Amino acid sequence: MGPASAYSACTNTAYRSTSPNFYYPVTSSGSSQCEAGIWLASTSYSGVKTLQSALNACYATGLSVDGHYGSRTKAAIEMVQRRHGITVDGGYGPQTRNAMRWPKYYQGRGIGCISFQQTVWGTV
Repeated sequence: MGPASAYSACTNTAYRSTSPNFYYPVTSSGSSQCEAGIWLASTSYSGVKTLQSALNACYATGLSVDGHYGSRTKAAIEMVQRRHGITVDGGYGPQTRNAMRWPKYYQGRGIGCISFQQTVWGTV
């Protein structure tokens, strides 16, 4: 997976950032510097579900939100990587996290897609 392989694996949990209702995968310590794409296909992880939900909401990928980092999730990540002009390796790591758009929620409903750095209401 190239440079991302230096990072720890994302855990099976989703993370809620300091901004309310903004979620992305993290390591077991809570670090956002994590890598995904190494989970076993036979296991379901909520961190992958968070990623799949973001891909569906912000890129209309039509993925099943099943928690499996399979070939369709990898292909969706590759599409995001190509679209944003970053290294295309099909793995989720800090470079992909920073480049991709993430759904922002307010009162339980989506209000738009923002970059990782945009974590306040006014930037949507």
